[in-house]
Amino acid sequence: MLKNDLDTLRKHAEEGDPEAQYDLAGLYYNADGVEKDYDEAAKWLHKAAEQGHSRAQCNLGVYYHNIRTDYCEAVKWYQKAADQGNMLAQYNLGLCFDSGEGVKKDETEAVKWYRKAADQGYAEAQYNLGCCLASGKGTEQDETEAVKWFRKAADQGEAEAQYRVGYHIYNGIGTETNAVEALKWCRKSAEQGYPNAQYTLGSCHESGDGVELDTGMAVHWYRKAAEQGHAKAQYNLGCCLLFGNGVEKDETEAVKWFQKAAVQGNAEAQYNLGCCLVSGTGVEKDETEAVTWFQKAAVQGYAEAQHYLGYCLFSGTGVKKNETEAVTWFQKAAQQGYAEAQHYLGYCLASGTGVKKNETEAVTWFRKAAVQGNAEAQYDLGYCLLFGNGVEKDETEAVTWFQKAAQQGYAEAQHYLGYCLFSGTGVEKDETEAVKWFRKAADQGYAEAQYDLGYCLASGTGVEKNQEEAMLWLHKAADQGNENAKQVLRQRKFSFIRSWLIYFLIFLIVLCFCYEKLNYYESYLCPKPTEVVLLDKKYPLQITCRGTWDMNYSWKQNHYGSPYDFTISAESASEKTEFTVEEFHILHAGGECRIPESQMTKGISSESGKTLFMTADIALDLSLSAEIVYQLKIRVDGKQYQVSLNAAMDRRKEKLNKLITRAR
Repeated sequence: MLKNDLDTLRKHAEEGDPEAQYDLAGLYYNADGVEKDYDEAAKWLHKAAEQGHSRAQCNLGVYYHNIRTDYCEAVKWYQKAADQGNMLAQYNLGLCFDSGEGVKKDETEAVKWYRKAADQGYAEAQYNLGCCLASGKGTEQDETEAVKWFRKAADQGEAEAQYRVGYHIYNGIGTETNAVEALKWCRKSAEQGYPNAQYTLGSCHESGDGVELDTGMAVHWYRKAAEQGHAKAQYNLGCCLLFGNGVEKDETEAVKWFQKAAVQGNAEAQYNLGCCLVSGTGVEKDETEAVTWFQKAAVQGYAEAQHYLGYCLFSGTGVKKNETEAVTWFQKAAQQGYAEAQHYLGYCLASGTGVKKNETEAVTWFRKAAVQGNAEAQYDLGYCLLFGNGVEKDETEAVTWFQKAAQQGYAEAQHYLGYCLFSGTGVEKDETEAVKWFRKAADQGYAEAQYDLGYCLASGTGVEKNQEEAMLWLHKAADQGNENAKQVLRQRKFSFIRSWLIYFLIFLIVLCFCYEKLNYYESYLCPKPTEVVLLDKKYPLQITCRGTWDMNYSWKQNHYGSPYDFTISAESASEKTEFTVEEFHILHAGGECRIPESQMTKGISSESGKTLFMTADIALDLSLSAEIVYQLKIRVDGKQYQVSLNAAMDRRKEKLNKLITRAR
């Protein structure tokens, strides 16, 4: 403002012109041509207000409301201006009754003054009136009427009202549903910088709800809202950065936005920040700090955080292990329907961990989680049904739950489904199908399934026999500590060693036999049949001795060892001859051997017949060059005779030595 104009204005103000006083106050308030001076502005506003100038009264109320913080004085001047129909004062007076600043809180009175200002077309009052009608605050709830006032404010460009119009149209609240129309209003609001609208528009683009799916555009709007401090937008932007949705993956920046939202109390961001700290994703790993954020989200009732806090207490991750407190948090999350918590609660009840054991209640929680598709719970429920733990045994239903979990890739369920198919438990026996599920579980490293698959391959049960592949799976199972696999491998190792030992012994026997043949020795000593001549008359009695022994050559001592087996047979031409061996000696290079009397038997020779009358096993030590002598004392028809027979080892290229028989 020019100095001449200022001087003129000041002159009129000093002369008491309320309009000039109001204008001069505005110059001091806005620092227009003069130095900013709120107190000087207030002085001139007072002068004009006391003359009944409604705008000056209203602005004086603003001065006391925002600058001097004297709410009672502010209400006094708002009231004066409002009574004169000043719509801004009416709106501000409504705010004071709504908040209880400078006056007793009265939402009904607030609605009254909002409506007065709204009727005059004041956009902010129209918006506030719409909010009161939508919520039933200070007036009867009327969503249709609320939308009407939101539209009036929206048509004037009120960003918040535009957002509310879009919200109500999208959800069909107080008006017909129209996604296209809803997004039009939301976009108008977003383009004006309203963060709620920006967040909503980003969410729609991310999901493709009512608009073309565009994750890049979603990130664009999330970032605009996030930079204005919108907690949900900060969280969603963090998720996009964490997984690289619509933007280059940046875990570090993701954590930064999670932190901003978490500080504002956003439970989802607190939980995700905790997860990043646990895993060291985008931030240095800190399990203790993670637990702090899990707790913050958990106390807000966020089920996932409650479950994870329970898990940390259960396992002692980042906090002292406390199974009892863990169960408390599992229960909180489970009661909200969170499947993982329901499963963990069931496990604790089934095992009596942190809570009194109750298998029946455990089954209840397993079933709740199972119907939500939790694979672990489906397996545990199947297990309980299979063995009748906490529930009536039902093998058929057990197989149903094993199938559900197996189809989700849960290895233990795949193994048990294979077991049921293999044994025909609760389902028709199908060994081929069983092997298929054993293989699925085995491929995931499940030791029991690896053992069972190895067994099937080794035996050719349900699959073509393949010993090589069988051994591969058995070794995999054994490496993980499977005792059955270890035992089978030990047995196979022993069998292998035993087989090779047998082969080795056979080899040695053959080797010895070959060696013996190379040295021209047979495996027996045998004299020719000889005739015994008695003193008084001739009895045509022929005696034959034949000896054989096992091939047991001592290379160090250069001799054959024991055992030595021999037989003696006698043949007589007489009709009846009685004979008895009373003494039998074998003389050889290694010494003398006497046959025990217990091995000597009586014999009777019949006409033209042979009678085997003695067989014995003795130990001999025969050198390769030795000859042996058989000495017998026999009694024939009551008379004693001595027979001596010489024998030598039979050589391959030489005839037997002549035997000399002498009777005494």
